[in-house]
Amino acid sequence: MQPQLIWFVAPAVVLATGCSAGSPAAPSGDAGAPASDAASTSISDAASASASDGASASTSDAASTTIHADAAAEASADACADGACQGADPCNAVACNTPPAASCTSATSVVTYGSSGTCSGGTCTYPSTTTTCSAQSISVCQNGTLTTTTTEGTCAAGACASTSTTTACPSGCQDGTTCRTHPQTFFVTRAAYSPAFDPNQTGTPGAADELCVAAAGAAGLTGNFVAWLWDPTLNKPTTVQPGLPKPGPWLATDGTTVLFPTPASLEGFPQAAIALDEYGAPVAAGETVWTGMGVGGQGGDTCCNWTAYCALGSALAVYGQTGTTTQAWIDAADGDCSGSTQRHLYCIEAD
Repeated sequence: MQPQLIWFVAPAVVLATGCSAGSPAAPSGDAGAPASDAASTSISDAASASASDGASASTSDAASTTIHADAAAEASADACADGACQGADPCNAVACNTPPAASCTSATSVVTYGSSGTCSGGTCTYPSTTTTCSAQSISVCQNGTLTTTTTEGTCAAGACASTSTTTACPSGCQDGTTCRTHPQTFFVTRAAYSPAFDPNQTGTPGAADELCVAAAGAAGLTGNFVAWLWDPTLNKPTTVQPGLPKPGPWLATDGTTVLFPTPASLEGFPQAAIALDEYGAPVAAGETVWTGMGVGGQGGDTCCNWTAYCALGSALAVYGQTGTTTQAWIDAADGDCSGSTQRHLYCIEAD
């Protein structure tokens, strides 16, 4: 019988001490701790076997693992520098996003805080603004409702004390701050004009607006009046500009007859025949009016962009007729633009 050979490998013990910059360190008291706490152990296991033919064989497997005491805790704790652990930052995991509530600093002032602050020494600091409560009144008019907010000049419950009131404006708003004192007006001019509303070929029929302003002023009408006329440059009626027209309704100059209740209705048909001029006097039915467009806000002929500078016989423009609630109010036919042809204008109060 052949003798069996057995090899024994002594366990290797490696102690983890110190640290490298930028990595967690073992606590300073762990350098000499028992192997079960802070050491790593290399263990070798040996086995032997003999073959039935008398040959001898041996196997030796060894594995070594280094274990830092409390390594997981240290990895999430403080940083290491110069071989030593640094103190914890008290602002770690501190989110400064809960500012104090606004408060009164005196009977007439209030302090408010920004939504985001900064942390120092574990304490959040927020930017603050102190406002003196002043007595004032602010009015805003939108969509036919006037809202007036009055502050009293005192602080209460972390805010400047104020009261708000709302008032309905039957005739709509004016200038965004007040109720309109009278309904907006729509009239047909007493005078008739030639179609050269852009004689200098500027690209917009501004002269027509000036004629409406003059007609309204002569009749004592207040407000900003413009011509209800197709603008070839804007490719829409002249009043459809930023802020124009206002919400309506638009009444005849008698102050009671509603012609157009809303801006959208201007592209349709009047509720009543347009039959009064700027003075409130009747205009005969069938009088023609320059428009340059049809129902639905569709553009048409405009006397060569309201210049009338076209080849002889080729200048035409769409015109409407007074005294009707049909399509003819704005689109009765195309007419000649010669210098001798004169027609009325529709004027609408836009502000």
